[in-house]
Amino acid sequence: MIEAAKSKIADNYQGNLEFINQDYGLPEWVNKLHRKAPFDIVVSGFSIHHQPDIRKQEIYQEIYQLLKPGGLFLNLEHVASPSKLIEQLFDELYHVPLRGNVILAIFSHLKMTSALILEIYFLADSLITDN
Repeated sequence: MIEAAKSKIADNYQGNLEFINQDYGLPEWVNKLHRKAPFDIVVSGFSIHHQPDIRKQEIYQEIYQLLKPGGLFLNLEHVASPSKLIEQLFDELYHVPLRGNVILAIFSHLKMTSALILEIYFLADSLITDN
């Protein structure tokens, strides 16, 4: 994954971007990064969910402490759907890119997409609390 990311974006940010690969399952990982901190951004994808819950909390705190003020932590992760309805909605929408971007083209503007996400969030929240 790191090699794929390097091949796609590293040339555009030469000198301003460094990929660091660490095993944050081990608490000492953070010690290896303190000399390079603080960071503008930390990215993780599909990996923290493998950790025990107590370790997840520690990892989130460790990452927060490594970030500059206003820095970003981007975490793409597997999570359980809050309800059967949301799970079915996800299953349907997951396949949209495979069928083309006919529906996705409608949501190309950031404000519209953000509003939709908020609407879905509040819908999901009300479904959880109503059940």
